[in-house]
Amino acid sequence: MTELLLSHIPSTLLHILTGLLVADLLFKGPDFHNRKARFVLLGGVGVIVLMPDLPKLFGVLIGHSLVTVPIIAAFFAIFTRALLTMSFFSIWWRLTLVLVVSALGIDYLGNGVHLLYPITGATYGLSLIRYEFFYILPVSLLLFVQLRKGTSAHHRNN
Repeated sequence: MTELLLSHIPSTLLHILTGLLVADLLFKGPDFHNRKARFVLLGGVGVIVLMPDLPKLFGVLIGHSLVTVPIIAAFFAIFTRALLTMSFFSIWWRLTLVLVVSALGIDYLGNGVHLLYPITGATYGLSLIRYEFFYILPVSLLLFVQLRKGTSAHHRNN
């Protein structure tokens, strides 16, 4: 069991960091000048990008699908709507894109994903990502620069 968990840490970390980076790039605007709202949203995104993987742990593939990702995004957009002044649709398409890139995209580039499940059980993938550790550092650095840039812009405006 410990070996299984340790082998999933790099992949999970890559999913989360990619989701945070994409979310920070997509959710620009007046709402993101509020530092608290920004970090609450990004913390939520860190959890949201793992949602498609939860059913997979139990052998159910439904979460890793282009069919269900928009539904997951809609569910979380309802709660995120209280945090941001954006419309539900604006939040929904951004969260959908975050999930497509960070959850499905990473798996597509790595070990494969069931993009059209339950329509078909076929696995699609490129197998370009073999060692997630090599991708964690560049994504982390990009995220750090992006977050620093946003924080310093906030301080200049106040």
